[in-house]
Amino acid sequence: NSRNLTRKGSILPPSGTEFLQKRAIEVIGIALIIAALAITAALVSFNPADPSLNAASGAATANLLGTTGAWIADLLMQSIGLAAWIVPAIALAWGWRIVTHRGLSHLWLRLTFLPLALLTATIALAGPEAGIGWALKAGYGGVTGDITLAATASWSAGLAPYGTDAISALAAILAISSLIVTLGFSAAE
Repeated sequence: NSRNLTRKGSILPPSGTEFLQKRAIEVIGIALIIAALAITAALVSFNPADPSLNAASGAATANLLGTTGAWIADLLMQSIGLAAWIVPAIALAWGWRIVTHRGLSHLWLRLTFLPLALLTATIALAGPEAGIGWALKAGYGGVTGDITLAATASWSAGLAPYGTDAISALAAILAISSLIVTLGFSAAE
C-alpha cells in the first residue's frame, strides 16, 4: 500500500530504530579511530624524500600507506610540523568517546578550539631552533609556525626583550589549554 510508504514514522519498532541509530553512531566513532590510526601510520613512516606535492622523485614510496600516505604526511609535516600529531590524537579521542557512548558534548566548542590548538601548537613548536637531524626546511612548527611566530614577534613589542621564547611559551600554554577543551575529557577521565 503506497499510503504506508509515505506516512511519517518508521516501519521498525522504536527499539529497532534506537538500535540502528546507536550502531550508526558507533560506525562514525570507528571511522574516526581508523582515520587516526591511518594518519599515525603515515606520520610514523614520513620520509621527506618520498614523492609528494613538493618532492618529485622516481624512487619507491617508503610510507606505510603508499603515495597517499606520503602526500598526507608531507602536507601535515610541511604545513604544521610536529603539531600534526595533534590531529590523530584528537580523532582517536573523539572516536573513543563516540564508540564508548560518552558522546561529544559541546561539539561546536571543540570544533572552535581545534584550529586554535593547532595554530598555537605550531607557534610554540616554531620557537626552538630545529636540530641538525630535522629534515625539513621549516622548523618544528612547520611553515605555519615559522610564519605566524615571525608575524607575532613583529607586532608584540612588549615581549621584544624576551625574544621569540616568550611568545612560544605563551603559545604553548594556549595550545595545551585549547587541546584540553578540544579533547573534551572530564576530570574523571
